[in-house]
Amino acid sequence: MYSVLPTSTHPPYRIKAAILVGLAAMLAIHVALFFSWRAEILNGYADFTSFYTGGKCLQEGLRLQLYDLETQFRLQREFAPNVAIRHGPLAFNHPAFEALIFLPLAFLSYTTAYWTWVAVNLLLLVGVSVLVGHDLAQLRNISRALPFLALLGFFPIFVAIIQGQDSILLLFLFVLAFLNLRNRRDFIAGACLGLGMFKFQLVIPFLLIYFFGLRWKMLAGFITSSLIVTILSAAVVGWHGLVRYPHYLLGLSHELGRRGMDPYAMPNLRGFVVMAMGTGPHATALIALFTLVLLGFAIRICSLRRQRLFFELCFALSLSVSLMVSYHLMPHDLSLLILPLLTIGEYLLAGELQGPLRVLCVASTILLFFSPLYLLLWLRFNRGSLMFVLVLQFALTISLVILQRDQETIVGGGY
Repeated sequence: MYSVLPTSTHPPYRIKAAILVGLAAMLAIHVALFFSWRAEILNGYADFTSFYTGGKCLQEGLRLQLYDLETQFRLQREFAPNVAIRHGPLAFNHPAFEALIFLPLAFLSYTTAYWTWVAVNLLLLVGVSVLVGHDLAQLRNISRALPFLALLGFFPIFVAIIQGQDSILLLFLFVLAFLNLRNRRDFIAGACLGLGMFKFQLVIPFLLIYFFGLRWKMLAGFITSSLIVTILSAAVVGWHGLVRYPHYLLGLSHELGRRGMDPYAMPNLRGFVVMAMGTGPHATALIALFTLVLLGFAIRICSLRRQRLFFELCFALSLSVSLMVSYHLMPHDLSLLILPLLTIGEYLLAGELQGPLRVLCVASTILLFFSPLYLLLWLRFNRGSLMFVLVLQFALTISLVILQRDQETIVGGGY
């Protein structure tokens, strides 16, 4: 039988106050940043430009030119002519089926479409807070609104909202996968992950970890929905466009920062290695080696038995490792890290963690929620890849929590 999160307790008033004040401060920073950036955002500087371009290609009958950079740039100069820094398109680089999501928005003006997508993202966040809120008894003891406040107070989610990104949609799909896996509906969980293949670089590592847990129904669900979205993509750009897509992505990746894909900004293993030793065969080999090490580590920790005993913790570790080993990861993609953070938060507030392990968990949580740190690393020094170290430390801390609780279970006769 799957585990449940710790039983509800009532944390001391000083802890409640510290959490509420801290999240309110982060939220205030986010609001201030939005108002300082709003002119650029509404003029077309935001990432939403690329998604709107994908919808525009379909709306104007240019679906076969969806991955043509000249076509994309022409469209962007029409609806966002005032972006002075852009000398080429903010490329639409996702699988073609995702353009269908933005097709209805393409019938609206850019500004109206942007605000509509912001509203959709906020509704998705409400859905996330409702779906996971039932399991967050510790946070709800502080305030029923705290799960939603935690979402808004997390910097990557804030970035995803103002950039008009699709990371919150993926977060919602991972929440659905989480709930269905916990309730032994593996096929539906896998199907939800398949629908998230618009960010396949995040979904596939997660699936690999669970594949070694012999979750065959989950794999079947994933394959089913993946085939559906692949067929939809082929219907959009044709089979020729579908076959060309990997080459298109590779070309964008080779241009690094010119297409918004600067590894120095990526808080993953790739970004950290490139920052430390540059690009080249040795860096590629090191990335491949440590990717295998991290995946193997997660697979070893999240054995099938531990998945059943400590489901939430194993899900949190698997998701954290998937973020680290993904080849392409931007600040807004760390939105997914909110699920592991909320899980660890429940254990901390319940007093389940003590000693050095508690200190590590508290330090990791505070730093990952500390918005000025993101601003400093990304905007001031262009070294967002350093966040990889913090995510790695957080993942290792989760693994220690799993091992500690596993040992307690064995000693207590629960195994």
